[in-house]
Amino acid sequence: LQEIIRPSREIVDNWRQFNSSYVHLLDRLGELEARWYTIQREKFTSDIESLLDKTKDFQQRLQQLDNEITKLYERAQKLGNHLPSIVAKKIDTQYSVIKNQYSELCTFHDKLQSDYNELKQREKIYLDYLNELIQTINQVQIDFKSQQLIDENEINNLKQLHEYHTLLLSKHDLIERLNSNEFILYFKRAKHLHEIMIEYTHTIELIKNRIKQLEINQYNKFNFDTRCQKWNDYIQAIEQNLAIIQLNLRTNYHGLLEIDNNLSNIINDFNQRQQELIQLINEGKKLIEQNLIIDQYTFTKLEQRWQIIMKTILNKQQEIKDIIKLWLSYQNYLENYYRLLKNKYEFEQEQLYLPTIALINQIKQGTYLNSIQNEELKNLLEKIYEINRRLIAYSDIKTQTILEKEWNDLQKSANEININIKQRFETLIKLLGRYNELDHALDNVSISIKSIRTLQQQPTDELNQFILQCQSKDRELTQHRHELQRLRQIIAE
Repeated sequence: LQEIIRPSREIVDNWRQFNSSYVHLLDRLGELEARWYTIQREKFTSDIESLLDKTKDFQQRLQQLDNEITKLYERAQKLGNHLPSIVAKKIDTQYSVIKNQYSELCTFHDKLQSDYNELKQREKIYLDYLNELIQTINQVQIDFKSQQLIDENEINNLKQLHEYHTLLLSKHDLIERLNSNEFILYFKRAKHLHEIMIEYTHTIELIKNRIKQLEINQYNKFNFDTRCQKWNDYIQAIEQNLAIIQLNLRTNYHGLLEIDNNLSNIINDFNQRQQELIQLINEGKKLIEQNLIIDQYTFTKLEQRWQIIMKTILNKQQEIKDIIKLWLSYQNYLENYYRLLKNKYEFEQEQLYLPTIALINQIKQGTYLNSIQNEELKNLLEKIYEINRRLIAYSDIKTQTILEKEWNDLQKSANEININIKQRFETLIKLLGRYNELDHALDNVSISIKSIRTLQQQPTDELNQFILQCQSKDRELTQHRHELQRLRQIIAE
């Protein structure tokens, strides 16, 4: 008998090992898939080397699974040779599920490797741009310090300074790209870039101050008409700059900061030159009294243009600052919302992890209020939506798309949390039903046991029938116990 039974036992053991490996691989594959999605989210906040380490770790885990899948295939082949075709087909289907999920993870790994290569190439471009900017600043600073500040060199120095100034301003597009969303992943280098930008701005200010000083010296050498024409050209340049700013007013947060900085530079530069303009105007008024100015209209218009342009710039800067404050409020509301949503969700998970019967009854009756549905979150969401819509009206097309995506992601996060909570509710309600069935079955057994003495007085046939009923009830309770343990395991997970 043992020789006859042994092959069957081996098949049963192989089948158990196959099922155990199948369940284990499903869990491992699910964990690895979840890990891939986590890496996909973290790649926007991690550095390149960290992403490489995670990619290698993902590949190693995938290779480990490959060996286990090979063993699973061997067990499936062994079982297929000893079992009916319908059972063998079911085993083959289980193996196909594992194999397909593994193939999908291999595709995920290829995409992860591709993402890493793309980020690495983009980092190289970023560093090249950064080095180009640093080299330009260093070269301009060296040439600036080497100038000989004597009267004979004033004209030549002024020409060089304008060339330096033009060279630095020509890097504006490069700086914009460094600050753009294209390189937003390299936020860890933001401090270094910020220091370079401070040095860049400082160098421009040094050049502008020396240009102003040399131009003042040149102004003193020219006649009054030439000085007036210089001021007209200067104000006209400001007007043109303001017109360009107006055309580019619909931009993102960084663009607004740049516009605000540009306007501040114009105002500061104008304030530094203001005394010279006042002196020029006072001189002009004296010349008008002496009838020494032929074109009095142009001179009078100069003072009016100065007052109008300064008022316009101040109003425009205040408008820009208000929009910047709106951006800061928007970011603050977003952070507060996500933080509060996370806290409420964690609290809700704690409540539902070890629920009481009373709590499950509240859920079933619809009287339970989860912590996600509260006025504070609702009010924050309304404020975020209001500011989001207002910012879209002030933004360019690319930034509008980003704002729309942020709003959609925010709603998606809240909806996913509500769906998870709803699913947990459904699981708990099912558990309550199973619990009530088990409780009812236990009551029936208790009643049967209490009547045992009465049954002892009955004929033997009736007693045997009762014993069979008890055995049937015992099997039913055993099935309920296994079902209850399975449901508890599901809830715990």
